[in-house]
Amino acid sequence: MVNYFSSGFKLGSLGGGQIGKMLVYETGKYDVQTFVMDPSDEVTCKIASNYFQQGDLMDYKTVLVFGRKVDRLTF
Repeated sequence: MVNYFSSGFKLGSLGGGQIGKMLVYETGKYDVQTFVMDPSDEVTCKIASNYFQQGDLMDYKTVLVFGRKVDRLTF
């Protein structure tokens, strides 16, 4: 069984708007590392995430490379 409540777990999010910001704040309560990718450099959850990457969400290769950095990926 995977331990979701440890600092070793990495959750990725495609998109960092308002819902992404809410996700980042909740994962912080459980010591989950959050990785966010968004096309805009001025998203709301940029400063609260552990890792932020600006990138095109419609580019398959960019999303694939980003997704390989995390344990689970959501959007």
